[in-house]
Amino acid sequence: MNNYNIQITKKDMLERFPFLNVTTLTKLGKSGRVKFTKIGNVKYYDNESVKVFEQNFNRKDYVKKGEFLKLLKSEGIFDFFIYFETNKNNKKVCKYERFVKSFPMSIKNLEKNGLLTVEKDFSPQLVKKSQLPIVIKKLIDMKDKGL
Repeated sequence: MNNYNIQITKKDMLERFPFLNVTTLTKLGKSGRVKFTKIGNVKYYDNESVKVFEQNFNRKDYVKKGEFLKLLKSEGIFDFFIYFETNKNNKKVCKYERFVKSFPMSIKNLEKNGLLTVEKDFSPQLVKKSQLPIVIKKLIDMKDKGL
């Protein structure tokens, strides 16, 4: 057994941090951001590591991935479909227009192309709000260059 200051149960953690869920607690424990020990089937969280986590993490600085895409869309950065009918068979055809030609607009692609960092220890995954202006500037630069 580890020498942690075992005082906080899962229930206490969920009450202390209402934005967390059980999956997130497990991920935070596995990543080492919050230390815990398991006695039987019950996890007990280290009080000191929880205090450090509480000091270093402010939920108000983060948004969910979907909210981040909405913020981008509110700034005019999004991919969209244009629906129209053809004259021949009256079939609906759509034309897909991307904001950036290099890749479709999604959090996964923004992360894959090095434009965004996602906090994967949380469920749902979170993105720092402070990244928004940086991502917007990079995407506009890419669009201007025709990438």
